[in-house]
Amino acid sequence: MPSLPIMIVASALLSCPLLAQPAAISLEGAPSRSAMTSPASASAACGRRTLGRAEDLTARPQAARRDLSAAAYKARAADSICGLDSLGQLSDPMSVRYEDVMDATPERVRMRKEKIDPASPQGEILESAARGRVLAACGQVMRRNGHCSAWKKISRARGGAVTDRTAEVVASLALVP
Repeated sequence: MPSLPIMIVASALLSCPLLAQPAAISLEGAPSRSAMTSPASASAACGRRTLGRAEDLTARPQAARRDLSAAAYKARAADSICGLDSLGQLSDPMSVRYEDVMDATPERVRMRKEKIDPASPQGEILESAARGRVLAACGQVMRRNGHCSAWKKISRARGGAVTDRTAEVVASLALVP
C-alpha cells in the first residue's frame, strides 16, 4: 500500500482527464476521458480556463493540423534516404539524384569495371556497401548544411523545387570510409 502523500498526489493527477492515461485507474467522481468532448471541457474539468483564440486553435482536430503541415511537401515515404521521413515534420529537406550518386560510388564503379552482375552474391554485397556509403554521405551533407532530411524525390506542394545537393554528396563520397 503506498504511503499517504503518494496517494494524494496520484489522486490529484488522476482527477484531471488531461493528465490521466487511458489505462489509468480512475477515481470515483472524476470525469472520464471519454466524457470529454473538447479541449475546453477538459480544461474546465481540471479547473483551467482557456481564453479566446487559444481555445479556437486547440478545438481543431489533431488530424486537421497534421494535414496543414503535411501539405507543405509532396513525396513518398519510400523516397526518404535519411533524416526525418514524416512529411508533417519537415522543415528544410534536401533532394539528391540518387542514381547519379549511386553510380559515382567506388562500389558501382568496380561493378561496371569488373562486369559484376548485381544479382550475384558479390554484386549484392557491393550494392549494399554502396547504399551505406550514400547514406553516410547524405547524412554528412545534410548536417553540414542544416537540412532535416535527404530525399530521392520531393517537391513543395505549392510548386518550386527543394534544394538539390547531389554534387556535394558525390564530392563527399570519397570522405566516407
